[in-house]
Amino acid sequence: MSLNSGLDFMSWVGVVAVLGVATSMFLADRVEADPSLEATIRSYEKAWNECDSKLLGTLLAQDFSGYVVRGGLAKGADSGVEALARQCAAGIRVKLTYQILDQQAAPDVAFVAAYATGTLTMPNNAARQNALRVTFVLQRGAAQQPWKIRHTHFSAG
Repeated sequence: MSLNSGLDFMSWVGVVAVLGVATSMFLADRVEADPSLEATIRSYEKAWNECDSKLLGTLLAQDFSGYVVRGGLAKGADSGVEALARQCAAGIRVKLTYQILDQQAAPDVAFVAAYATGTLTMPNNAARQNALRVTFVLQRGAAQQPWKIRHTHFSAG
């Protein structure tokens, strides 16, 4: 729609003002990057790198969903923990380092975009270099509660 299509200049000013108010209302709910988000991702990294199912269980939301190596789609925190335990019992090991590329947080929900690089070692000890793009969706009940990972998505880097 152009300025000549029936709306006068003042109408366009009104539309721009409404969009500006809506944008600032959205941004008002956002908070500064939370260092505990990075701590959560580092703990997730450690859990997978060290086959620490117990640690992973503390990080996942009860309604977690995400794909895992040789485990398909994990639905629920227990399923995610079991998938890691199965992977490690089968001799599959990961050694990945996550570089956080972006993070955005509101008081009770956040996302983290990361790039993970390292090795995937199969049961026959054949190690392959890996690069993955990873997205995390996190939630928490209140500002001082720990972040829980609700969803993960991995794609080839």
